[in-house]
Amino acid sequence: MRWRSTAVLLAAAGFAAAQSTLAIPSWMEPYPGTTPRLHDFTTFVEQDYKTDGAPADVVAHYRKLFEAAKLPFFPQADPISTTIHGETPACDLKVDIRKFAGGTLVHVTCSQPTLRKRQEDGMRTMAKYDQPVYPEARPKAQLPPLAWPAWLVKCDGADLQTRRGVDRFKLSYLSAEYDCVADRSRIQAFYADLLAANGYTVTAQTPAVLPRDGTAIVEGARYFGDRLGPRFVVRVELTPAAGEFHVELRITARP
Repeated sequence: MRWRSTAVLLAAAGFAAAQSTLAIPSWMEPYPGTTPRLHDFTTFVEQDYKTDGAPADVVAHYRKLFEAAKLPFFPQADPISTTIHGETPACDLKVDIRKFAGGTLVHVTCSQPTLRKRQEDGMRTMAKYDQPVYPEARPKAQLPPLAWPAWLVKCDGADLQTRRGVDRFKLSYLSAEYDCVADRSRIQAFYADLLAANGYTVTAQTPAVLPRDGTAIVEGARYFGDRLGPRFVVRVELTPAAGEFHVELRITARP
């Protein structure tokens, strides 16, 4: 019977080891006025809730939290959601913010820092050698001065009158707007081709199958370095108005 007792003890030890010791950092406060649900799993902890706040307001809330914690803040957005990643000593964070039924759904995940742990283990291994060699840090790419591109024109090829501003995230931008009577798909295709032909990667575009009574977008980015580094982002919004489309264009410098 001794082997059976040993097996039970080993199983109990394995079960105890499988319990998650992760916790969402205390500074990661949910959006005001919400009561999140918490789910605890073996390798990650998650939190989800819904709020009446607009997605942009929720993104701004987490921006303040990340900045207060001195973490880089690089939201990745598409037409329906925004994803934010962050690394802490305790865990890797992921925040998904999605517009839903007149409100906003928020899903926060705190998972084991497996990639970072492998990197740290590799550094400890290198420390065993007398002359460790570390990769040289790349200098961060710099953005050129923000200027309206001559090729960014109206759908009929005419030049635009632009204005300069600063958004709520203190990012500088240039914008312009006009009305166009062309078909929505033609306008979207025009700007998608224009961006691609001038060194921009088209990162978002409203599908043609979606209803045409709402706002459609085309968005592209020109990167100066890697995908998380400095870039110019051009966003085109098409809003139906009296049988035509009101077109708003904005180019934003994101350092």
